[in-house]
Amino acid sequence: MSTIAETMAIMENMPEATRKQVLSFARYKLRASKPSNPSASFSDDELVSILEHSDAEYHDGKAMDMKKAILEARKMHGFI
Repeated sequence: MSTIAETMAIMENMPEATRKQVLSFARYKLRASKPSNPSASFSDDELVSILEHSDAEYHDGKAMDMKKAILEARKMHGFI
């Protein structure tokens, strides 16, 4: 199951009030004007397009194993 599908399954099982809080927080984080948030400059349509592309690559088997990705990121940033 893809990350998007898993996230949607979790969201569908949440109470409505909790779901609204999560979506409100996600919107806040995505629209933050801090330069540390690379998604802030994307429109909703652009962001959905990026996520759909990512999901398609996952289904095509082009996704990196998460453990390997985290290990590489730790090495790259000097944590290992």
